[in-house]
Amino acid sequence: MTANRTAPFFARLLTASEEPDAELIRRFAASRDATAFEMLVRRHGPMVLGICRRTLVHTHDAEDAFQAVFLVLAQKASTIRDANSLSAWLYGVALRVAKKAKSRAASRREEARAEVPEPTAKEQHRDTDLGPI
Repeated sequence: MTANRTAPFFARLLTASEEPDAELIRRFAASRDATAFEMLVRRHGPMVLGICRRTLVHTHDAEDAFQAVFLVLAQKASTIRDANSLSAWLYGVALRVAKKAKSRAASRREEARAEVPEPTAKEQHRDTDLGPI
């Protein structure tokens, strides 16, 4: 009985892997077809993650940017002008998202540095007050 319920899912998955990006985008935009979106992530995910990793230093930041790119795709799927050039569209989105994340990370680091007070002269020489053991 389980095989009967999962067979259509796998049939759609196999069919979706052969469909062009434009058709997958159309299906996702029209009915929020999860299989179509999954195939788009599988096709373009490695490129998007590569861009995010090359732009960002930390792995977690790159993974967050990767997810943000596909959230943008999910939100704007119906507004993509030329779905046949989805890889170029995703490349641009990934680059912008990663650069914005890099800028925010740098700002956070600067704010954190600003919050740490500079040591006073007395604190800098405190260790010299101790004698040898």
